[in-house]
Amino acid sequence: MASDNSGRFCASCARRVGPASPAEEKPDEFWRRPALREALRSKHIGYVINAYRLEHRPVLTQAAVGRWLGLGQPQVSRLESSRTPVHDLNKLEAWARALRIPQPYLWFQLGKVSAQVGVDSDAPWDELVRGLNRSDVGLRTVEQLQVFTEELCCEYAWRDAGELKAEARRCLQGISTLLSGSCSLVEHRELLVTAGWLMLLTGCIEYDMGNYRQAELDRSSAFRVGEETGHGEIIAWAFEMSAWFALTQGRLNAVGPACEAGTAAAPNSSVAVQLSAQAAKAAARMGRRESVTKILDQGYRLLGQRAPDTAGQPLRHRPDQVGLLRDGLLPDRGRGPARGGTRPGSPANLAAAGRL
Repeated sequence: MASDNSGRFCASCARRVGPASPAEEKPDEFWRRPALREALRSKHIGYVINAYRLEHRPVLTQAAVGRWLGLGQPQVSRLESSRTPVHDLNKLEAWARALRIPQPYLWFQLGKVSAQVGVDSDAPWDELVRGLNRSDVGLRTVEQLQVFTEELCCEYAWRDAGELKAEARRCLQGISTLLSGSCSLVEHRELLVTAGWLMLLTGCIEYDMGNYRQAELDRSSAFRVGEETGHGEIIAWAFEMSAWFALTQGRLNAVGPACEAGTAAAPNSSVAVQLSAQAAKAAARMGRRESVTKILDQGYRLLGQRAPDTAGQPLRHRPDQVGLLRDGLLPDRGRGPARGGTRPGSPANLAAAGRL
């Protein structure tokens, strides 16, 4: 249990055993104390909760107040420390009623909502709706994982393969742990999407290291994540990896269909350019010059439709590269067991750019 949880149960168990007795009603003098007045003027419910706790003697724990609010201790902690105030009126009303904050001191009007969080209401779906927003994760954690994943993808070009793979696997394990706990629907999807990008990365690394079976397992797992979340770019990159595998293994007839399927999944993203390049390479190796010209023209048009990369993100695709490839001057990037070079066209190095 958390260090400040003096109750009999952890936050998760406390929510299961039922609601605690409601907070006691306070006199007006309590709400007029300087710390509480300042918190109420800020219109930030997290600051109000913090001041409310600290004005008690002994000081109330976050876990204790969380019982009244229908929240776990980690959620109360995030509410108090967040710089972004909550604007959801349903939540604000429910929490204000749970702490019995008088209407004159509030910056919003109390409506006709349940006077106690966690009490059964006449509407059978109320508890279900509350459960959709119940989380021990938090969007800040999700955003930190997304940033960390982008950094790992950008390090693919130069970092030691073993180290990068180990760190990506640890991150995947952490996401798996979060998914097994309590998280909102939005957080659940974002965690899955982040895991999908990591699987694409580990698939590329495994292939570089000659672990072809594991590379295919990672690729297919990313593909399933893309399907489950409806994320077209992850699906497209999974197809791009299929095309890459087929190209480097000499299965040239399998490259075209994989590229077509990937382009259909995300026709307006950066991966479509990479898919055009893979399809052109396969057509060139099979001696189909007319197809090569047609495919490269399509890729060049896609490049023209792409907006410039934002500041701080390395360019992944450049029109002059397509021109060089068309003229047969751009060497094959040689993705395979040997690492080294920048390899700007690899799916792993493009994983972060896939969100542009």
